[in-house]
Amino acid sequence: MYSREILEQINSPIKNGKPLEGTWTSAFDKIDLSEIAKPYNVKLPQWMLKFRIKEWQSFVIQDKGFFLTALIANMKYFSFAELFFLDKESGEKISEFKIFPLSAWQATTNLKNSIINARTSGMSFHIHNWLDSSSVRLDINIEPSFYKIPFTAQLEFDMDKQNSVPLCVNLLYSESRCSYTYKAISAVRGRIVWGNRRIVLHRSKSSGLFCDNKGFYPYISNTNCCCAFGFDEKNRYLGFSLSDKTTKDANKNNENVLWVNGVLTLLPPVRITQTKDGGKTEWVIQDLEGMVDLTFKPIESFENKFAMFFSRFEHKVPVGFFYGALLDKDGQSIKLHDFFGMSENMNFRI
Repeated sequence: MYSREILEQINSPIKNGKPLEGTWTSAFDKIDLSEIAKPYNVKLPQWMLKFRIKEWQSFVIQDKGFFLTALIANMKYFSFAELFFLDKESGEKISEFKIFPLSAWQATTNLKNSIINARTSGMSFHIHNWLDSSSVRLDINIEPSFYKIPFTAQLEFDMDKQNSVPLCVNLLYSESRCSYTYKAISAVRGRIVWGNRRIVLHRSKSSGLFCDNKGFYPYISNTNCCCAFGFDEKNRYLGFSLSDKTTKDANKNNENVLWVNGVLTLLPPVRITQTKDGGKTEWVIQDLEGMVDLTFKPIESFENKFAMFFSRFEHKVPVGFFYGALLDKDGQSIKLHDFFGMSENMNFRI
């Protein structure tokens, strides 16, 4: 069965100007990829190197009645914020996408205690990364307009509640280029105001997945991901996050993970593919070790596209149900049926 080493914690994934490859279970004190001495074969000015680093934070939150995912990204040539919200019972949904000029906000180099603010016409994001206090706070405000109902969310990831072990990885594309990811699931509390509706999130019923990403991503990148979390039929709190990335050696190191009642299982590389049968699209997620065998059936889909000069960004997010099985680190089979979550395809040329 697949396994790999969890390394002793270090302050930074960059050492002596070189990126370090590995898997850890807590956040770095500092994540600054511009410290890499020579990411490319030719020497480039520092400002140009910083333009090649793409970075974003994403949030996925749900309870029995609703699903929300938010993304704020700095692609250097432009920045954007994105929100998808679905009422599972009525099928009502919100899709909001806002472009910021150039690097309108700066991503944080640590998650211990830092703030990100992003504001544009009609929309604002405020993020307080505060892992020193086992908390990440997200505030979103969408102002009303003649075609838009106002939307406000005040959400807090309470990472002490479920006591889940986070995942922190640094993956190599080459000896000098990498991408870093931090992932954690936790209980979520707060409130959402949508027009005249008031939704209160309780820690015992609401949960979420928080991700922080930075990387020297290739000029043309295409990544498939999927995630889901919640309680199974045995009342165990489950969560998984899987990604299909073309890194240097995905078997040696990747960002695929399963949580069972907070206990972390590292998963092998997976292949995520889409099939079409009679007009119905399904996603198949499998590995070569027999630890991942899932089918994802979408019930709703969100999509955003953006193009400017030689840049292009496409983000497709279907939501729906997972079926199949996963193996934990002890070889126990985790059966999934009607397990609500999302898949996503992020395709960009930047």
